[in-house]
Amino acid sequence: MKADLSGRVSLVTGAARGIGEAIADRLAANGSRVVHTDVADAARAAQKSPGGVAMTLDVTNPSQVQGIIERGVDEFGRLDILVNNAGINTLAHRVTIDEYPREAWDPILAVDFLADPENTYAHGHILTVDGGWTAGYAREF
Repeated sequence: MKADLSGRVSLVTGAARGIGEAIADRLAANGSRVVHTDVADAARAAQKSPGGVAMTLDVTNPSQVQGIIERGVDEFGRLDILVNNAGINTLAHRVTIDEYPREAWDPILAVDFLADPENTYAHGHILTVDGGWTAGYAREF
């Protein structure tokens, strides 16, 4: 898909690999300045994007999220697009749901289900594109 995103600044969570990296690459290919965030390895992915920036971010930590938002606005003067992509996918526990260890659920729920809406609603002035969970929620910045 082609769109003119020249002059726009996008922040992608979970951008170090997989779907997040592909989204960040596509945003950059369409002209957006992209902030790649992840808990690790965001720098490698950001190196591929013209003007790409890497920032370490744990989406379950509200103060880190606030800091990244503020830093992005301070450095670029704006933040237009937030892609809530961060998620946990583990191959460690490929078992039926009744056999899945309880302690493994907490980080998955914190990242996959709680962080996206909490972070979006806290910063609702950002256009959110995340597959429908909070898609279309935007306000003037």
